[in-house]
Amino acid sequence: MKPLGMAPRRAARWLACLAVPSLFLQQGLLSFTRGSPGWTPLAPSPPPLPSPPVPSPPRPSPPPRPAPRLPSPTPTPAEVVDLDATYPPEPHAWWESPTPPPWLLRLHAQMGGLQRVQARLHQTWKDEEPPRRLFARRWRQALRDANPGWDYRLWTDADNRKLIASRYPWFLRAYDRYATPIQRSDAARYFIAHAYGGVYADLDIECFRPFEPLVRPGVSLLLSYKQAHNFSRGACNSIFGSAAGHPFWEVVFDVLRNRSAITPRGHNDVLFTTGPAVLREAVRRLLRLPPSTQITSSMLAHLREHLGVWVLDAKYLHPVTAERRKEDSRDQLPPEAVCTHHFVSSWVAHDSSKHAVTEKRRWEGHAMAATEGHGQPLRTVNDW
Repeated sequence: MKPLGMAPRRAARWLACLAVPSLFLQQGLLSFTRGSPGWTPLAPSPPPLPSPPVPSPPRPSPPPRPAPRLPSPTPTPAEVVDLDATYPPEPHAWWESPTPPPWLLRLHAQMGGLQRVQARLHQTWKDEEPPRRLFARRWRQALRDANPGWDYRLWTDADNRKLIASRYPWFLRAYDRYATPIQRSDAARYFIAHAYGGVYADLDIECFRPFEPLVRPGVSLLLSYKQAHNFSRGACNSIFGSAAGHPFWEVVFDVLRNRSAITPRGHNDVLFTTGPAVLREAVRRLLRLPPSTQITSSMLAHLREHLGVWVLDAKYLHPVTAERRKEDSRDQLPPEAVCTHHFVSSWVAHDSSKHAVTEKRRWEGHAMAATEGHGQPLRTVNDW
């Protein structure tokens, strides 16, 4: 916009003159003090606008807090037992010598002579009321009627754990780590036998005759083959007798500790970790045998003489097998039978398809079909 009344050329010169002082002021070449004639102080330039804030990168979320560390399922070195170092296999056939080896004599001295099996009966269940739909009351009553004057105790799960915690605290961690109730029940019965002595019997054992003739003087440990008269299926752990403190159980405890980290995937794994296979392995370790050596009657004769260990033919205490469990009526049993096993197997979650496969293989001639693989699924909770 030009000043009114001026020619274009004059107006341009006039505007140029006005621009010079302003340019000098901007470059700091002219300055005016407060009160100079004809000028008023220039208002201070407004401060520069702040630059728009640069958005900061999002703060990383804190790392998740680590979960609390749980006890490892693997046994600590103090729990693991080196069985080969503890029970080194003898390099020679010591059982053929008339002189017993030093370790056997030490065990005999430790016992202070052959102690008798105490007149006590032991059974276990999760509480004080075993379900009648599983275990007939007459079976328990027959056990007591056949052995008058013997003490009787039904151990509960709480009783079993209390015994372990108070008398055998070194085993408590392994005991609590077992994945199934049957493994704890298996282990507890061995500790009961060591602590108190007597005869242990499962709730599905039915007795016909007294134990007294079997636990006569000189018998400190009474075991039974699980089948016939050999260890092919181990030593029966559903019924056995023992004097309190017998050294055999210390070997059993070592085998339990050695196998305690195995997680069972079927009933055969239970038999191996806490059942009849543990008793068989304990006999082998007690005899200081190499793994490939079969247990013979001449070997057992030494245990009978020095430690009072008697292993009976199955016809006395375990006359039927699981495959022939329907043949357990009194008139079908051997005349020597003192009791029988009804094989309730409340700890197994029976799978009919697996049973069918086992039965088929048995008909095809596989006598050990029931022991192949992991076997039947397990109950991880006793919810009877």
